[in-house]
Amino acid sequence: MSKNRSDLKTYINYIDKNIKTPNQNPTLGIILCRKDNEFVFEYVPNDNVIDREYELI
Repeated sequence: MSKNRSDLKTYINYIDKNIKTPNQNPTLGIILCRKDNEFVFEYVPNDNVIDREYELI
């Protein structure tokens, strides 16, 4: 998923620099996908990347 994360990071940076206004909060990204009967959730904020995995019960 690192390719998805880097693509999303590119979009986040573009939006923050070219679209969002100064009074808006920083852009963040969320990636949700399924891998081996688990849902994988990635929260991609502007500066830090945090990976979380959840198992569907």
